[in-house]
Amino acid sequence: MNVLVSDIKTICDKLDFQDFCNIVYLHDIQINGNFRLHSNSKLDKSHINLLLDNGIKSIDVLYNKNLLIHLVNTFPDRYRKPVHSLSFIEIDKIMHAYKEINKKCNRERYLISSCDIANGKTNSLILEYNQRINFEKWNSIKPKVDKTMKFDLRYSERGIIVFVNLDPRLDNYNQRFFNNSHLISILVGQQEKDKTVISNDFVGTEDVIQVDKPENLLGSYIRSKCKLIIVGDELNTSYQKALAEVRDWDKYARFLVLKQIDFRNKEGLLQTIKMAYNTDNWNINDFS
Repeated sequence: MNVLVSDIKTICDKLDFQDFCNIVYLHDIQINGNFRLHSNSKLDKSHINLLLDNGIKSIDVLYNKNLLIHLVNTFPDRYRKPVHSLSFIEIDKIMHAYKEINKKCNRERYLISSCDIANGKTNSLILEYNQRINFEKWNSIKPKVDKTMKFDLRYSERGIIVFVNLDPRLDNYNQRFFNNSHLISILVGQQEKDKTVISNDFVGTEDVIQVDKPENLLGSYIRSKCKLIIVGDELNTSYQKALAEVRDWDKYARFLVLKQIDFRNKEGLLQTIKMAYNTDNWNINDFS
């Protein structure tokens, strides 16, 4: 897994270095042509400033669950939690589904590794943390993986677009503004301690996108790779046209229309959003 040296420094400054993990270099690192940090050797606290002083901003280290926990808790925007721990068969089914789904739309869907994956026989690394897994990649590595293991993974789609037309010339502008601001506030404020968490890898401060003009919806959907579009308003012709453009580009896009929102029932609202966010518009068994 690739980690910013400055992030390791931040964690070391907060914690007793020896207590939180043993960080092991994945590759040799040459410094000034004279000094070498060897692969499979442990990173020492004294190395951190040495690396930074020599312009080495990030390093590849062996996947370390304890380290990842601290990175996720300290830098949730950069290091994401896994969404699922999946078996070989479950991954294989998803990959076959994605192969067919990706042929039928413009969005490419794939998985992202949330752990290192090793060769089941030699224990050598065949896939690093945070690497994409599409159908071709999976086919190349699956003969080598331990088929009895489960693997931590997340999805390529992540985030929510809150789509409310805020043109002040339209009717009910105050209500639309209220719906938009309250929806964004609830989603941005999502925390692990909440009773209803939309997804393990969802970070409200990073994964909520506001779209307030219908003509901007498709571009925002493409750029953000968001997983769900929420319309916080009654549907009209302009909304329908914008959503149709997205559906033409991606026939499996997820939409949730919230015509009347009871903001007093925050948990009920979050449960509705969570269900829409995590429900696919295809049946995976159709592709087995």
